[in-house]
Amino acid sequence: MFVDQKRFAIMNVAERATMNLAETYGIVSQSIVAISLKLLPTMSAPPDVPEIIGTGFVVEEGLIATNDHVVRIGAKVPNFPGKVESDWPIEATLFHLTPDQGMVMISMRVLGAFTVETFHVPGAYYGPKSPDIGFLHVDMRGLPRLEIAQDEETVKPGVKVATTGFPMGTDALKAPGYVHQLTPTLQEGIVSAVLPFPCKTPHAFMLNMMTQGGASGSPIFLHDSPKVIGVVYAGLTEKYRTKFQGLSLEYPVPTNFTYCVPAHYLRTALDNIRSKPELALPPDSPVLAEALKHCLQKG
Repeated sequence: MFVDQKRFAIMNVAERATMNLAETYGIVSQSIVAISLKLLPTMSAPPDVPEIIGTGFVVEEGLIATNDHVVRIGAKVPNFPGKVESDWPIEATLFHLTPDQGMVMISMRVLGAFTVETFHVPGAYYGPKSPDIGFLHVDMRGLPRLEIAQDEETVKPGVKVATTGFPMGTDALKAPGYVHQLTPTLQEGIVSAVLPFPCKTPHAFMLNMMTQGGASGSPIFLHDSPKVIGVVYAGLTEKYRTKFQGLSLEYPVPTNFTYCVPAHYLRTALDNIRSKPELALPPDSPVLAEALKHCLQKG
């Protein structure tokens, strides 16, 4: 079920309380993008679905939130021979479901990126040197954006949460050997712990749900609200050892625990970059509604 985001904006508190997970997912999924590689020299033809390296979601006009490590992976990918240096070798793809013609994939050109290099936290701090969040600036107007939650104190151990994105990247979309999925994947779980302890500005939430590569950058939200309360950035792994040809090799095995960056980092980062002149989109930037119309006319 898909709920119109404009309608949600004018819902009162009682109406929002009646939302279920299916309705919430219907809103959130409209803002999810796959962050993927462009065609590389080693590829003989364009892939039928994007080569996904991470997930993102729309937070401002032309601005996609994701992880810092996803942005940095994209920045290290070699570009096409002969391409200008400013042309990024990655792109963001929006999967848009139409009522009559199924799923439409809209590819968006990456214009630049923003990461959180430094930040200050007053008092004792137990988290990482910098939060694992980053932003991609894309050449597209009129994207459906998600609202960032304002109050992390409601996120307590035992609260039910959900996420949606692209765990396992393209592999999940082509699991049988052919394309059989063209949507983000919905997962749910509970908050297992607030790190380092329940407070107004936690440095992470531990969630009881498994995550895999490709899900990095996925939003975390409550069952009854599409507001983003966090961003998936890593899974807890357990280390095992095996012997191969006389060598002892260590390998990680994912557990059913995932970490996410709380929303207050997102709010602070957005406050710091909203006024940057680099965020102004070119006058000829495409508009999503027109791009969709063009794709549907092409069939």
